[in-house]
Amino acid sequence: PLVAFVDTPLNKTKEIRESGRNKMILLVDRSFIPLVKKIAHPESIITYLPTSVFDCCPIDAQRYIKPMVDRNIDVLFVGRVGNGHNFRIPVDEVQQKMADHIAKVAFGCLDRQIYEIAEEVFAKAGMTIADPLCEEFLEYCWTIAHRVRSQRRMLVLDDLVALPSNVNLTIVTNNPDSIKDKFRTNVNFMPFQPWPKIVELMDDSKIVINVQPFHIYGTHERIATAMAHGAVVASDKNIYLDEHHADGRDIIFYDFKRGDLSHKLIKNLSDVSNLQNMAICGAEKTIANDLTINRCRDIISWVNTLDGHEKKMSKLGTDERYYIETTR
Repeated sequence: PLVAFVDTPLNKTKEIRESGRNKMILLVDRSFIPLVKKIAHPESIITYLPTSVFDCCPIDAQRYIKPMVDRNIDVLFVGRVGNGHNFRIPVDEVQQKMADHIAKVAFGCLDRQIYEIAEEVFAKAGMTIADPLCEEFLEYCWTIAHRVRSQRRMLVLDDLVALPSNVNLTIVTNNPDSIKDKFRTNVNFMPFQPWPKIVELMDDSKIVINVQPFHIYGTHERIATAMAHGAVVASDKNIYLDEHHADGRDIIFYDFKRGDLSHKLIKNLSDVSNLQNMAICGAEKTIANDLTINRCRDIISWVNTLDGHEKKMSKLGTDERYYIETTR
């Protein structure tokens, strides 16, 4: 089968619907499976494969990882930001109201996919996801997700303002001039960088901040890559991260209540020994389970094992996270 890797189906609904029958669709978030089953060809094979470390350099258990005391950046924030008007959707007034309502609900919701919230809005209007209007609108859900994630990032940045002046804070974003006035003068601002440069910064950071991109049962390449490079990740929580990581042992979980993130950053930076232990735990777990080679082995195993003439759900590989679903 032709293998398609899909980070999110929200902005690819047309391509998925028209992709034909001989396709294995790999989703980085298991919570997208119900949506893709509705829009993909009924004989498509839909499976879940979490994001892996994304690094052009080889990473293995023997790789040297820089100790915390040798890292120059205390806290690294990487993310694009923008105000809500940048993400307004060019549709009619009714659809704009729907989009605003979905964004409002999604902003405070960390355990439901944005398309599920959209489906509820459709249902109240007497529509289903199969209606042409809903199919068109579903494409806009990706824009809504960007809008909400940007708002969450702004909350994170507002909280980082509270960090004391002795914390070495580096912020990499698309428009640093728009947020510089919030911060003290010794914060290091950088325009958005190519991914290899961001990886270099992670390798020199004690803590890397992550804001989840509406993954409910999935992770982000920033988390795995930062951990593999020996940084501790501070992230908002979702179901996947809660099941596979432990707060205070190999990750720092924060919420969007004012002061929560800055308090946890200050607390953890004050205990470098404990921070080093967290980094080691995170690196060991990631290098053991989340390298690209691990994902490649799973894919090869699935392709070699699939029997397209039987109706089945097969549990493959050695990790209970990985499932293949097919209607054949």
